[in-house]
Amino acid sequence: MNQFLVLLSFLVSSFCFSQRTITGTVSGPDGETLLGVTISIKGTGFFTYTDFDGKYSIEALPEDILIFNIGYEPTEVKVGNQGVINLDFSKVPHKRTVTGVVSDSDDVLLGATVVVKGTSVFAETDFDGNYSLEASPEDVLVFSYTGYDPQEIVVGNKKVINVTLTSDLILCYFPYVPQNQIYLQYGINYKTWGAYYKNNSNFLNSSIEISYATDFENNSQTAVALEKRIYFTNNFSMKIKASTENADFDNMQYHSYKLQSEKDIALFGSYDFLKLQLIGGYLNYKGKLDFENYGYGIGIEKKITRFLNVEANYINWNKVEEYNLRMNYRWRSWNITGNYKHLSDYEEFQLGLGYNFYF
Repeated sequence: MNQFLVLLSFLVSSFCFSQRTITGTVSGPDGETLLGVTISIKGTGFFTYTDFDGKYSIEALPEDILIFNIGYEPTEVKVGNQGVINLDFSKVPHKRTVTGVVSDSDDVLLGATVVVKGTSVFAETDFDGNYSLEASPEDVLVFSYTGYDPQEIVVGNKKVINVTLTSDLILCYFPYVPQNQIYLQYGINYKTWGAYYKNNSNFLNSSIEISYATDFENNSQTAVALEKRIYFTNNFSMKIKASTENADFDNMQYHSYKLQSEKDIALFGSYDFLKLQLIGGYLNYKGKLDFENYGYGIGIEKKITRFLNVEANYINWNKVEEYNLRMNYRWRSWNITGNYKHLSDYEEFQLGLGYNFYF
């Protein structure tokens, strides 16, 4: 019995002398001490957290391994003969999941490549332009897409990196190849056939729109619009659009001139915008009512999904009111549109099929 007690006392004393209190401080990549870092002993249920000063204290044996986990890849440190173990995550290779969206000035990009520079680690964007990959703060991500200038961004402390790529195509004297849209349209009420053409050029941030519709007899409609984005400061810009529209039908004729300003308003994120429009103009109308007057109105444009865009506006011409609704569904290079217009005696709904191309 006495021998057993001696042996038990020896084992307990050996354990007590071998176990020690390990203390230390944990700091992040920016040099700031970190609160709430979990420090656990591998293979056991023992753990602790860092306090407001990034300090911790835990009982451990020399053969124990401490696991530091702050949301990055966990870091393991063997206790050994150390009594103080400080961890500076700016000096420890660790990875995190980096996500984001890759787009151009008009839409998200499907199949854009995101590469961790100098490695074989990469990801491609999905139909919504999203990507996800593992990277360390010191890593450099290279974003690329055919026809666009690549961008390099250091990960740093960022977990979400959204990128807008710029076209690198060159044509003649223009710094960018213009994007063109052409539509074939059919007017249901007046049974008209027509064409719509829009040229978007990054040169001077401008575009031009031309449309014409006719029933090949007495009814016809023509519209022309010029649009330009004006930068007031580096962080503030606005689109200005000047347009004219002429219609000559059996029961009515009208000529309108409009000036429209459009501002993007961020809603819930960098890629979720509502476009607010303010409209002013002049209308000369002949139909059941003959009059000419100035008017004003308001409109909105919103991308409902990555494929569907909706635009609506209202103009008060004093004696009559004008309503316009436009819906556009885009899939790859193809577009399906629906346009509705109501102006006193005139009411028309047009369906269109369009194609986007570069030259």
